[in-house]
Amino acid sequence: VAQVSHLPQLMSSLTAARLNDVPDEHLNLAGQGLRDVTRIAASDPRLWTQIISANADAVRTELEAVRDTLDELLEGWGDEEALRRFLADGRRGVRHAHVRPWAGRPRGGWAPRPRTR
Repeated sequence: VAQVSHLPQLMSSLTAARLNDVPDEHLNLAGQGLRDVTRIAASDPRLWTQIISANADAVRTELEAVRDTLDELLEGWGDEEALRRFLADGRRGVRHAHVRPWAGRPRGGWAPRPRTR
């Protein structure tokens, strides 16, 4: 659960927090990607503090892995082939995740669940 729920929440919050000092004229240039990445950062911090704290050891392990990957990326900064490999690895992860048959969702991607009233 740390990999597929808690870590995405933290990464979204991390990215969103970096926006606090971005000038409005830069934010006006933001596209759907920024909205996609930061959407879940709008979740209730009290709720997520409880959720993440209940699984703190596993979440820490994932955060350490992210830190290690960022360190590798920075060590190879300026090497276009290293950057290409990093981006390709992310692409493979998306493709791997998108072929999972989640309940009520089509294979090949995430789709919003129908709203019930």
